[in-house]
Amino acid sequence: MATQPEHPPVFRSRYFFRLPAMVCLAIGLLTLPACVQTPTAPASASSNMPAVTVQNGATRQTPPGTIFRDCPNCPEMVVVPRGKFEMGPDSGVDLPAQLVTVRHPFAMGRYEVTQAQWRAVMGNDPSYFKKCGPDCPVEEVSWNDVQKFIDKLNRQTGRHYRLPTEAEWEYACYGGKKTAYCGSNDLDKVGWYVSSSFAPPGPEPVGKLQANGYGLYDMTGNVFEWTANCYDASCTTRAIRGGAWSRVIIGWGHSDMRATYRRWLAPALHSSRLGFRLARDLP
Repeated sequence: MATQPEHPPVFRSRYFFRLPAMVCLAIGLLTLPACVQTPTAPASASSNMPAVTVQNGATRQTPPGTIFRDCPNCPEMVVVPRGKFEMGPDSGVDLPAQLVTVRHPFAMGRYEVTQAQWRAVMGNDPSYFKKCGPDCPVEEVSWNDVQKFIDKLNRQTGRHYRLPTEAEWEYACYGGKKTAYCGSNDLDKVGWYVSSSFAPPGPEPVGKLQANGYGLYDMTGNVFEWTANCYDASCTTRAIRGGAWSRVIIGWGHSDMRATYRRWLAPALHSSRLGFRLARDLP
């Protein structure tokens, strides 16, 4: 039987996403400044970052921070160095804190996989928010769907793409320095959520906010991201990380945007708040 998380998931309907915005709007009539915040000026996707430096063939000897892609339509990847970090919070709310060693460099997606990249591999776009555009994260993809995408991409490139483990995800999220959110203690600098984007509600194109120390974008907010890990002992659910655009933050509720926050979902489930980011082994 699946271990219940601190807050059970509510990813049961693609229409549920409208509720947080409606709540915020209703509260906003009384406390408008709490809902409508002026976000930090977004950073360009190329701001302070080098261009793609390796077209094909990144290895463990490739310098950390190198950005590469394996094919014209492949996601941009960033070489993440090996190292050690403390995974989980000291309070043990999600997992007891533990020292984790990342023994080898690996590559992590610079951005969440986009609608354009999904279409290039799979020939379709399952996203609910198609009007957001080709540079928006693909959503409405289950863990099972993602495995089909990865299998096809690996056959096309001859590489070993995969989902990151939870340890890799959290390690990459910090970008070399442990912070409350992925790359900052200031949520508005790094994460899209209802009171920062206040949009119409929905995801935003990738790479518009501040990157973390490893040059990775949108690991907080925008869409929850699937990981490789089982959440429960029977592996009937999979862990997701990172928070999503639909979260309403009005002086409370930051918990599920934290770098350490874990949540579970059945691998066949779809949601307009759920996407993914790739990892890749380096030979």
